[in-house]
Amino acid sequence: MYMRNRDYDTRLLEMMRDISEHLNRQDKELELIVHKIDEELHASHQEECEHLLDNQDLCDLLHVSKRTLQRYRTSKMIPYFQLKHKIYYKLHDVHDFIEKYIKPSGRKLPDTMEQFKV
Repeated sequence: MYMRNRDYDTRLLEMMRDISEHLNRQDKELELIVHKIDEELHASHQEECEHLLDNQDLCDLLHVSKRTLQRYRTSKMIPYFQLKHKIYYKLHDVHDFIEKYIKPSGRKLPDTMEQFKV
């Protein structure tokens, strides 16, 4: 009987060790996946941040006052968001706004920030 329990204990320990090793491998794989997702999200966020205009940028671009931009926001003509009391506009939203409300027909709008600045 004692020998039998010992064999059982040994097998149980081996099974627990195998399960532990398997879980450790899965944990490492999950860490790699999470790390890759974090990198992609960070890259995506960086790209999006590069395509943001603040209130002053948009005033300069459109040659309008801050009050005029406030009217555009209030009337929901242009989407915006606010971070720490500062207002930002996404470049593609500005592009759409210009297309819809400002653009003279026949003129091509810039696609990048660099083209906007020229």
